[in-house]
Amino acid sequence: MTRELISWLGLLSNEKKGQKLLKKFGIYEYLEKLIDLDGYYDHLILLMLNSFLFSTEELARKMLMHWSSNASTLLSKNILEYFRLIYRSEYFFYDWCLPLLMQQAACENRQVSAMAFDVLEEAC
Repeated sequence: MTRELISWLGLLSNEKKGQKLLKKFGIYEYLEKLIDLDGYYDHLILLMLNSFLFSTEELARKMLMHWSSNASTLLSKNILEYFRLIYRSEYFFYDWCLPLLMQQAACENRQVSAMAFDVLEEAC
């Protein structure tokens, strides 16, 4: 049931009226707060990562930025793989993913920063 709910939220994020509805009810802010360093909700965030449209919606991008800066190691790696996928599909990568990659490259966690450098190396 949770998967269907997240799919519906992703579908709503793909349409202007749906984005307004998600904004009106504060869904983005609620989902942004699901992040924790323990990775308790990582499985839900991974589903949302693949469901939401991040190319046009500013609130969805803000949510992804918050996730990438406050995530567990596993989720950070998955977000970086998502950025690699965005780069390979040539889909709005340089607009806003590149600054997030730079932020991840400066991360204290060596695994995350090494992976961020790997994605940056491929992109540049």
